[in-house]
Amino acid sequence: MRCESYLSTGFIDTTCVPTSVYVVFNTLPASIRKEISTTPDAGHGAPNPKGYARLAEILAKR
Repeated sequence: MRCESYLSTGFIDTTCVPTSVYVVFNTLPASIRKEISTTPDAGHGAPNPKGYARLAEILAKR
């Protein structure tokens, strides 16, 4: 079993540069559910709306 993955990146992130986040995303198998959110004007704290929504969905079922 593989874990679904939700990544986000801000284009002005100097901690986890966007190119490294895309490398990770592209390395994940195509067989898993994976999403990436990009925010051109954000830094390291870029929002992850798809990831937040999925987490809320999972927690609501508890």
